[in-house]
Amino acid sequence: NDWMGLLITFALIGSGLGNPSTFGLINPVWFVPSKCLLCLLHMTVFLVFALFPNGRFVPQWTRWLFIGWVLIDIGFVFYDAPFGLEHWPIWLSVLAIIGFIGIIMCLLGAQILRYRRVSGAVERQQTRWIVFSLGISLVGLIRGSLGLYAFPLIFPELHLFTELSPP
Repeated sequence: NDWMGLLITFALIGSGLGNPSTFGLINPVWFVPSKCLLCLLHMTVFLVFALFPNGRFVPQWTRWLFIGWVLIDIGFVFYDAPFGLEHWPIWLSVLAIIGFIGIIMCLLGAQILRYRRVSGAVERQQTRWIVFSLGISLVGLIRGSLGLYAFPLIFPELHLFTELSPP
């Protein structure tokens, strides 16, 4: 009965899919539906971060960030398409990237403001658990990335990550 829980569940399940736009590479019929699904997942993740933990936009101006997010995300997701960022003027592409980073920073600031001034004790504890789990995930991601890219540099004689050439 908790729609915020359902929204988070949808975001987590969608994140587990990886990049659904790869389905469009398998069969061109799925190009547009897979890109639309990717946009929907990005919007869901944004909404989770904007509405967590109580399901309201706090502060009120964060609802306008969502509109900006949707417009910029459509350009990024459909980058391969004939109407994507690739065909925009360079100044508009740079403006979109700056807007994307700005929206993320505003959303982070809104969450800090919400935590300090609006959240009660239960909501603060929920926020701490989410920040803790995101921190653990980030450490694992960094560790995995460093291991993947640093291992061949540290042990070049093993040749584990090089292509096998025929004799």
